Amino acid sequence: MVLIFTTPLVGAVIWFARDAYQAEENAARATLRSLAALAADDLESDAEGGVQLLSGLSHAPELRSAELPPCSGLLARKFAEFPQYTGILTFDPEGNLRCDALGTLKPQNFSNREYFRRAQASGSTVVGDAVFGRLTGKAVLPILHPFRDKDQKVEGYLYASYDLQRFATQLHKTLHPTAVFAVWGPGATLMARYPENKEFTGKPIKDSGMTALLATGGENGIAEFPDIDGVNRVSAVAKVTNRGGGTWITVSLAKDEVAALAHGATRRLIYSAAAGILLAILATVLFAEIVIRRPARRLLQMARRVAASDLSARIGAPYPAGELGELMRAADRIADHAESEHKELQLLNTRLDQRVTERTAELQAANLELEAFCYSVSHDLRSPLRHMQGFAEILGADHGASLNDEGKHCLTRIHSATDRMGALIDGLLHLSRITRADINREDVDITALATRLLTDMARAEPERKVDWRVEPRIVMRGDTNLLDILLQNLLSNAWKFTAKKEHATIEVGCERRENEVICFVRDNGAGFDTAYIEKLFKPFQRLHMAHEFPGTGIGLATVQRIIARLGGRVWIEGQEDQGATIYFALALEATQARQS
Repeated sequence: MVLIFTTPLVGAVIWFARDAYQAEENAARATLRSLAALAADDLESDAEGGVQLLSGLSHAPELRSAELPPCSGLLARKFAEFPQYTGILTFDPEGNLRCDALGTLKPQNFSNREYFRRAQASGSTVVGDAVFGRLTGKAVLPILHPFRDKDQKVEGYLYASYDLQRFATQLHKTLHPTAVFAVWGPGATLMARYPENKEFTGKPIKDSGMTALLATGGENGIAEFPDIDGVNRVSAVAKVTNRGGGTWITVSLAKDEVAALAHGATRRLIYSAAAGILLAILATVLFAEIVIRRPARRLLQMARRVAASDLSARIGAPYPAGELGELMRAADRIADHAESEHKELQLLNTRLDQRVTERTAELQAANLELEAFCYSVSHDLRSPLRHMQGFAEILGADHGASLNDEGKHCLTRIHSATDRMGALIDGLLHLSRITRADINREDVDITALATRLLTDMARAEPERKVDWRVEPRIVMRGDTNLLDILLQNLLSNAWKFTAKKEHATIEVGCERRENEVICFVRDNGAGFDTAYIEKLFKPFQRLHMAHEFPGTGIGLATVQRIIARLGGRVWIEGQEDQGATIYFALALEATQARQS
């Protein structure tokens, strides 16, 4: 009898152990993909920080001094302040080295560098592909920014070289202590690696598994092959989507380490299953003992449970023959009669339990969404804000005295804008934590909020030609802060997705339907593919590539949450390349809208 019960369990353990091993191995590979993507994002963020550093320096009068010491001194101070760069220097318009933080006196010409030719042709900032620095010989990511005279003629170029070996070492410290991090340049050339491998650094890797992995184009591929040091590793790749385009990052884990993770999960499953089998054997022995040798004990146990108000207790078939069996049947009938009197109460309890289970599942899903939302806000939004604040403070501290009234006004506007952005970020973070908080309902002037937001956007991008209209006297009853955040998300999306339109239009309006008031934001921008409409209101689900339209993918999810809290509904209509209209509605009992 023991074998009958345990043999299927042993087979099930073997089956599930195999599945557990595969699942853990797949999880380790997914972690590698995530690490590669995160490393690429960090390099892109650091490159953008370099662009902002050079942009801030481009206004320094020392760069235009006829003497070299003021220029070299300024660059040396910035070089000491930012150790992530191997050098900061300036070129004249022809690519000749003018001054640098290292005090190099030997004449150098950089006009043959690919990044210089791109900057000279475009007249704008360039982040080039990974190269080896001409002055230091180190692997760097070049960043070039033109500075101009008062007539907007290029006077020269500021150049910063971001240290890739230092970057790879930092990835090892912050992301994974046993992983191998490597940066690759055009032609599958190894630029930097941790642990460092000087034998292959600077050389293209040909006819290898890594060559094939990089050839996938950086679409987060993953493969297993012998690494350049001969160790068999599982490697994931991610492309750095900066303004260059030929730089990749790989993250690798030894195959033995991946296998160890999978074997560990399998061992845990086997140990748990062994304990389960042992308990099953014990239960089988006890059951046999009770059924075969002590049937009367079943009757006694049932009687004790009924006496303790457990009306669900039953002896159940099979009943033994004879008077004892008849007694058992009679006891079950008595319990059935008693339970029928409490049937309605049990039904109500069952429904209540079901409701609790459903609400618990909904709460868990909401908490997971809130955690993802908080991480995106704190990580993706605060970093550029700190850069903006930092460079504004540097500009005010170093050059405040030399600014005219207009420049000081602009600096004040920058501080004001960064403070407002910080407040909005805090508001978003607060929003993610106020699911149970009370809503401060009041009359909210939608027209005023929308007009202010669109005016700020137009001032921020005066070169944009956008025909925007806001219907007057739109007033809704709701929470001012929540509706301000809602409009900011909707209008910033409309402004962003009309960027490629020569004649862009944005409209904010209101209309009544049945028992509700509906406001809308309409644009003639990029629109969307209606086949994916269900993804639009899910966090981090984006229908456009980041290089086409930047963003985090939480805007419409935030809008949906706000409207849900206010007891309304939200939906979207549109076609690809024909614009979109987003509607949000509140019931008439909670809303008052006036139209001129």
